Amino acid sequence: MCRSMQMPVKDLLTLSRMNPADAQEPFCMPVLALRMALRSNGVSQMHGEVSREIFCRVWPGVPLSEVPISAITNGVHVRSWLSVEMAHLFDRYLGPQWAADPVDQTIWSGVDSIPDAELWRSHERLRERLVVDTRRRLKAQMRSRGAPPTEVELADEVLDPEALTVGFARRFAPTSGPR
Repeated sequence: MCRSMQMPVKDLLTLSRMNPADAQEPFCMPVLALRMALRSNGVSQMHGEVSREIFCRVWPGVPLSEVPISAITNGVHVRSWLSVEMAHLFDRYLGPQWAADPVDQTIWSGVDSIPDAELWRSHERLRERLVVDTRRRLKAQMRSRGAPPTEVELADEVLDPEALTVGFARRFAPTSGPR
């Protein structure tokens, strides 16, 4: 890397330290990335705040509020992000304008008019659909990995639609071209 950048190793190591003058400080990839990047940001307002606190020493003398790590928050296209069931419920009780201006708090003040029973029914249908789809995907994955049919059948027992289930998902961006 140093050769391609025509940079001595000691200079690269200096760039990777919070305190560039401290030769005993270990290499820190995030600090190197911050120093080499044109822009830096957190993926939420809180992440930006925490990152500014953690890395403020990279910019000594700069007030914390001016540390050049911004924050972005990914938005969503509400109509495609929200389930059809919930969109219909909102259309019926909030009117179609909820989707045109989803941040208008006056529109959302009407959310209390949605009957609890209808909201719960929609929630239950969505949960059931999630369980069915998860089981279908698990079975397909098991088959593709060569699991015996008796094990594949057990996928029909995975997840209880009546139990609280907490999941975690991580989005991975596709790479462009071969590595």
